[in-house]
Amino acid sequence: MKIAMDSRLIPLFRMMLNPSRQIVPGPNLRYWPSEKEAFDIVDDLDKISKSDPIPRFCRLPSNEEALKENQIRKDNLPDCCRKGFNINKKNNINKRIDELRDFHADLYKECKLLAEAEQCKVNVIITIKEEFINKLSGKAKGIRIIKPADYFK
Repeated sequence: MKIAMDSRLIPLFRMMLNPSRQIVPGPNLRYWPSEKEAFDIVDDLDKISKSDPIPRFCRLPSNEEALKENQIRKDNLPDCCRKGFNINKKNNINKRIDELRDFHADLYKECKLLAEAEQCKVNVIITIKEEFINKLSGKAKGIRIIKPADYFK
């Protein structure tokens, strides 16, 4: 099982990896959970990472900037697309982004993340953004878009 995450969750993923770190919101975040919500999300991520059969968190190209900002080594979050992105995949992703944006022009980053996830055969995208779930779940091809707490539902 491949599980990708919205870049908003990367700081919380970092906290899951090293619980002694303080929760610090990343730059340019319009929504940041309260401290209690953040700890609940970290707990949910931890439960998901330890569930059986063992799911595999992985990164998409859209996550790269957040990984650098949060100083997470790439070996802590393997690449969802083992073979990387060749020019055909990039063209398919750009086409799919355009298709999705026809309906949801205001969600460019989310459309891009979903298009990358589809190309990489990701099973689940975890996010804390309701709008991403509500507007793009119905358009996702074979991918569940959910909150961390909904993983086991």
